[in-house]
Amino acid sequence: MAHRYTVRLDDNNCLEVTNSTSSILVYRIPYERIKDRTHALEIRNRFIVYILHGKNLNGKDYLYVGKSKNGIDNRPVSHEDKYRDWDDCYILTTFKERTFLNDGTIQYIEDAIKQRIDSLDRFIDTTNVTNVGTANSAEEEDCDEYLEDVYDRLFLMGLDLYPRNNPDDIEEQLPQGHLTGDENKGLFGVKPKFLNLYNSLVDEIMKINSDITATAMKVYIKFMLGKRYLLSIDCNNSAIIVYFCAKPRQLEDPKNVLKDVSSVGHHGRGDLRFDLNDAKQIPVVCEFVNQVINL
Repeated sequence: MAHRYTVRLDDNNCLEVTNSTSSILVYRIPYERIKDRTHALEIRNRFIVYILHGKNLNGKDYLYVGKSKNGIDNRPVSHEDKYRDWDDCYILTTFKERTFLNDGTIQYIEDAIKQRIDSLDRFIDTTNVTNVGTANSAEEEDCDEYLEDVYDRLFLMGLDLYPRNNPDDIEEQLPQGHLTGDENKGLFGVKPKFLNLYNSLVDEIMKINSDITATAMKVYIKFMLGKRYLLSIDCNNSAIIVYFCAKPRQLEDPKNVLKDVSSVGHHGRGDLRFDLNDAKQIPVVCEFVNQVINL
């Protein structure tokens, strides 16, 4: 049965994902709020595992995995020696009164997440060493079950730690970035009424730089310049949704047409969203593409 989650975003841009039948708690907190202790969240369990996430627009994102048995006030501490521009901190814990977390289990969970990250080969893992061995076999089974739920919640929060055999990781290079309408709809999902609009958009994007490449994933298409992500296009909605790989306020947007989706889970990369409905909007998209390239 699929999990049903409750997602809450507070005034400090802290995100919480819970389930009424589960003791698991997962938070995403802006790193500066963690560092300055201004997040205003009350996390009562002193046993936590945390993941720091830093977006790198020129390649793989940075991650760091740590643990604490003394609560959130003592960890995470500053980790600028690992990466200078941490964006978010994910806190993994449980309700204090319903917990199996202890020294051994947070050690096991920390190591399991590090091993998962390293196996994906799509992040830069700055974690040096993790230890295992103090959790018993029953606790390890509890940890494995715990992590299955946690990975779902992290995905909803924008951190994808699913293995490469996930269908979302299927890739296919698109000649000139075009779709013909004859592709497997389970892979691309583009609506016929948007086919010409999508191809017209891609033609203009490719004119910006001949080295831009387009690769189809399961439900979105990613555009790269060398190893640098520029944008993602989701064709499986009521509009052609473009996600630009830039942080909020990095792009000049005098008409305020971009939507900040950095705190919203979605397919593909990019924190700034633009909904394309008409060919007249294509020059607007291309202007934002130029800005992303020049960041």
